[in-house]
Amino acid sequence: MKKEVVEMDFLSFYGFKHTPFVKNLPAESLYESQNCREAMGRLRHGIDHQYMLALVGEPGVGKSTLIRRLATCLPRSSYKLIYTSQSGLTPKWLYNSFLSQMNLKEEYFLGPAKRSLQNELKAIAETEKTKVIFALDEAHLLDRDTLEEFRFLLNSEYDSVSPVSLILIGQKELLYKLSLKEYRAIHQRIDQKILLEPYDRSDVERYIRCQFQYAGKEKQDIFTANGMDALYTCSAGLPRLLNRICNNTLFYGMQQNKKLLDDMDVQYVVEHESLRDPCDA
Repeated sequence: MKKEVVEMDFLSFYGFKHTPFVKNLPAESLYESQNCREAMGRLRHGIDHQYMLALVGEPGVGKSTLIRRLATCLPRSSYKLIYTSQSGLTPKWLYNSFLSQMNLKEEYFLGPAKRSLQNELKAIAETEKTKVIFALDEAHLLDRDTLEEFRFLLNSEYDSVSPVSLILIGQKELLYKLSLKEYRAIHQRIDQKILLEPYDRSDVERYIRCQFQYAGKEKQDIFTANGMDALYTCSAGLPRLLNRICNNTLFYGMQQNKKLLDDMDVQYVVEHESLRDPCDA
């Protein structure tokens, strides 16, 4: 059966207009928990004061999604957000990654790359009056040399002014790494540590309702209360895993001609598709 036909059958079976639980959900349709709202507020405050921030959380908790939401709510006339996600960045490739995204020439050597970026940041601050934000994902995988470069990137005018806001995004291991003695200098420069938490049971239900509303279904009449409990337990409140479990359970329900899905359906799909979080196994 062709993919398009299956998709149409899936949508019509449940009365959806759009497919829920997709990665490219429009930012304005994303669910925002209380923890997410608080994290967003701290990010906005830090950016306005050109802080160095650490955004940490478990894998799949929604860190990159939060940055995507942040990018859509910042006025482009006043802010320039540059995002990169490369775990093996060396100092030279770090600078060249930023230069490339700012439409500037990449440099072969570290020194010229660093000077080129610093000069551009200074020019932007003086002429465009724009706040630049560098968001670096998978930061817990960066080595010491690359993390140390942020000390030089953030220093300006005898360490009295920071020319850029920096958001280090990573798993909780990032905070442990930075707490080690050899990272003391960079750790001292982190102005705020922001922890993104998994959803609680009520968040999971509101999240699913939000997804259904995006799909064009105002009423959540597919998952029973026990089904919701199972979705929360099996996903550990992690949005990425919750999306996969919901998608697979909905498809299973269509195949079984079931429009009401309970905990047994969720647990069957989780076990047969090996969707449970390994940390909870």
